[in-house]
Amino acid sequence: VFLGKGVGGALMIDGKPFEGLNRRSAEFGHMCIHPGGKLCNCGRQGCFESYCSSSVLSDDLGMDIKDFFQRLEEKDPYIMGVWNQYVSHLVTAIHNIHMVLDCEIVIGGILTPYLEDHMPMIRKKLQEKSFFPDEERYIHLGRCQGKANCIGVALHFIAEFLDFIFTVILNTSFHDFVNITDRLCFADSDQRHFVAASSGSFTGFLDICFNFSNIIFNHCIISIIY
Repeated sequence: VFLGKGVGGALMIDGKPFEGLNRRSAEFGHMCIHPGGKLCNCGRQGCFESYCSSSVLSDDLGMDIKDFFQRLEEKDPYIMGVWNQYVSHLVTAIHNIHMVLDCEIVIGGILTPYLEDHMPMIRKKLQEKSFFPDEERYIHLGRCQGKANCIGVALHFIAEFLDFIFTVILNTSFHDFVNITDRLCFADSDQRHFVAASSGSFTGFLDICFNFSNIIFNHCIISIIY
């Protein structure tokens, strides 16, 4: 579940995204949690997004997220009231998702750095709402913060590249590796570089694969993970 200016998500089954019949799965942000409630950007009322986007704690109050949580830490009465309402709506939505899917749930987005200290309270409220009193913890905080979408896109292409490499290794004879590496090319900025196995050996080919993958990592901004 991604909490940002908008609210979205993804559903993973056996490590792969489930897209749904029309590639619209996990549109959590537009499930209704308050019939007849606040107007959402989509034009409907009561959407999860209209109650739990990061804007509720920032833009709508004329401040940024950092200022909001600073005032919350200072126990500003008004800010505490806004936060309690926010958590109530968040817990309702997370509980509904879990009741339908019975799965682990990861919260991502720009709010995650600020939620760590509040997770015990959020888990407690989820437990109180749950139909199953002996339910174990199922909610976690993501590590990518607001860059999860960038990293997700990068990993998609990296996975495709690695699949290609493994396919080549499994289906190509060692003798043909030299021919493959002679033709292997990639773009780096505005220049094109052509590479070939330095020694015509399997080790040389793997060195090229390693260098190639590093460039893909850089181009996809995968270094932001660190």
